[in-house]
Amino acid sequence: MFLVKVCVLLAVLQSCYSADFVTLVSFDGNPQTTYHFDVTNDPVMGGLSSSNFTVNTNLQLGLFEGTVRIVPKLQAPGFCEILTPNPFSTRFADVSTFTHLALRVRSKVAYDGFKVSFAADTLNPLFGSFKADFTIAANYEWTDVLVPFLAFSNSWSAATGEPTKTCAANPEVCPTPQNLRDIGQVGLWAEGHAGDFHLEVEWIRGMNATKAILPKTEMDSPSCAGPIADPLRYNCSNRLARDYLPPGMVNDTVSLASAICCGGLLYPEPASFYARPDVNLFSSMQVPTTFYDSVCGIPVFVAPVGRTFAAMQAEMAKYGWPSFRSQEIVAENIYIVNKTAVYSKCGTNLGSFLPDEDGPRYCIDLVCIAGNPHGQPLR
Repeated sequence: MFLVKVCVLLAVLQSCYSADFVTLVSFDGNPQTTYHFDVTNDPVMGGLSSSNFTVNTNLQLGLFEGTVRIVPKLQAPGFCEILTPNPFSTRFADVSTFTHLALRVRSKVAYDGFKVSFAADTLNPLFGSFKADFTIAANYEWTDVLVPFLAFSNSWSAATGEPTKTCAANPEVCPTPQNLRDIGQVGLWAEGHAGDFHLEVEWIRGMNATKAILPKTEMDSPSCAGPIADPLRYNCSNRLARDYLPPGMVNDTVSLASAICCGGLLYPEPASFYARPDVNLFSSMQVPTTFYDSVCGIPVFVAPVGRTFAAMQAEMAKYGWPSFRSQEIVAENIYIVNKTAVYSKCGTNLGSFLPDEDGPRYCIDLVCIAGNPHGQPLR
């Protein structure tokens, strides 16, 4: 995590992650990514839901809208879906090198039942597809939604659309790299919630979480949105930077958290700080634990997810700092500057993006993720 280490890794990052994304679906007429979608509503199961799908070639977007209604026989909300046809003869772009399925979408109707799906390597693409929820605000603003591939499951209820097994708890229902190379069908669903819905889609892509589109107001050198919260979790409060960093870097009154998270330094907290007897992170953790920004209290990581507690401990011991994987980040609250520095959307410097042989990895300073929800200490 030191400056020398970051500089050495720049070339590796640029070579390993030269492709920012790959497009699966677009509506711009590109023959490689433009697909027809078929509409299916729950009347095939005795329901009353209705929807339609249209493409606006001028605006280069697809519009999926309709109404999900209660199925009389089930006394439960039904579904509307759009699916690309011919799953056995179609092959979408290979997304096996990416961490998330990304959708650029917008909506002007509040609706809580959106899902996205893809089918691969199955003889039953309708009910054997991988499916995951996603949410979008009804503000009619374009939003880039990132859904981790490890949030998908191919074990879900045909009645509700909700997973019967999750990828985090049951790895056998997770999409494999082979599945992500063999996608033959893509779908969007409005399911399990009664009401009107409206969804405009510009594209669907494979993308790494670090490539989420940043706000137009992004600064090249973010700064903290306020002071470090007090107290911090994990006994990270009341520690002076002078006791942990090389002499002369900061004045005698600056806290360690302020210096590392908000001081513009390229130095991290000391190696294995998290494991010190007077810190002892693991004794304070639940499974999983949500970690919060030390300035503004927004959630930034949830761990462990998709791996065991022991595996997370081993990885932290290997590297010397809290170490997180893509399925453990709260993607909407994190972004990357210059492909290496990890910041929260509050401008707090959390650590470094340092991929290894297992893929994207976030090497983080504990003092920067030791906040309480929304900056308020737990009572």
